[in-house]
Amino acid sequence: MKITRKNFLTNVCVWYTMISIFIIISEMFSGQGVQTHNNLLMCFVLTMLGIGIVSLQDQLKGLSPLTVLIIQLIVGIGAVVLITYVQGLYSLLHPDAYKDMIRSYLMFFFPGAAYYYWTLKKEVIRQNEALKIINDLSPTLEENH
Repeated sequence: MKITRKNFLTNVCVWYTMISIFIIISEMFSGQGVQTHNNLLMCFVLTMLGIGIVSLQDQLKGLSPLTVLIIQLIVGIGAVVLITYVQGLYSLLHPDAYKDMIRSYLMFFFPGAAYYYWTLKKEVIRQNEALKIINDLSPTLEENH
């Protein structure tokens, strides 16, 4: 992929994330891992989870936006609870671990989902306006033929 002004920041973010994850995992395997590394890795996992769940929106297109959001929310919280449970099998969890993990997930899910749906709505409006222009031109084009 050619790097342009439009995708420069995206490339920086992707490469920075990949390098950071590599450093975190390699330090954890070498025994240098600390709690901060676990937190950063979990933040990455929750980010991927949230983006993955919001991206499933196309598979639920027959449902109302509110229903889709509720389904996404339930699936996300369920996944966070499962991830926290699995973590608890391998390490001691804080008494508020489940509450803290769900809160951490929701703090990023709602703004992320709101932004995604806002940009999606703008795109639909733009496409509807383009279709209206095409429909308005259609009778004119048919008369000329």
